[in-house]
Amino acid sequence: MKVSLKIIALLSFFYLNVLAQSKTTSFSINEKKPVDLVNVFLGSSGDHGQMSPAASYPFSMLSIGPQTYPKTHTGYEYLAKKFEGFTHNRFEGVGCQGSGGNLFVKPFLGDDPKASELIKSTEKAVPGYYEVGFENKIKASFSVVGNAGKHVYQFPTGKKGIYIDLSYAFNGAFVEEEHVIKNNTISGWIESKTTCSVGKYRIYYYLEIKNNINWEEVANHK
Repeated sequence: MKVSLKIIALLSFFYLNVLAQSKTTSFSINEKKPVDLVNVFLGSSGDHGQMSPAASYPFSMLSIGPQTYPKTHTGYEYLAKKFEGFTHNRFEGVGCQGSGGNLFVKPFLGDDPKASELIKSTEKAVPGYYEVGFENKIKASFSVVGNAGKHVYQFPTGKKGIYIDLSYAFNGAFVEEEHVIKNNTISGWIESKTTCSVGKYRIYYYLEIKNNINWEEVANHK
């Protein structure tokens, strides 16, 4: 089963492959673009760059990426196997234990999100895209273009769910939030402290779940 989340807007992409061939001549083009040579995992272990492989886009407000345990300033540690979930923004290389980490999402099996562990088994990422597979057979992938992002979750057979924490932020930086749930959408704003707690920022979001769901409030902001 696949569950799809759309953040702000879901954009469509069309890929066109063209092959020119005659009876006497055939050719192929195999040229790599600069983006194909990017290793998004560089600087993502320890305090050596404070970078993240999160799905992101130039000048975008979205950076959808993993929250691991243990973690670094961006919420991610390359060598970590245990994942807590995924968040939608992070500020890289800023020190002060980082900032961001808003709009937390965790796919889970069974009835209890806390009891469902996410242990990494496979992982890959390129600019604008991140994907991870877990030992419990959940698979998650994320893509971002502009200020729009998409989640896709694959689950094994059985009870499953998606846990959302609107009060999650790095270093206890959450201040307040308001949200509205309507049918299969949730929208609102979240306010958190900036790096080193020198100020505040507010993000506005709109999240749509493609599949039919039943909402259940388990605690404040969750």
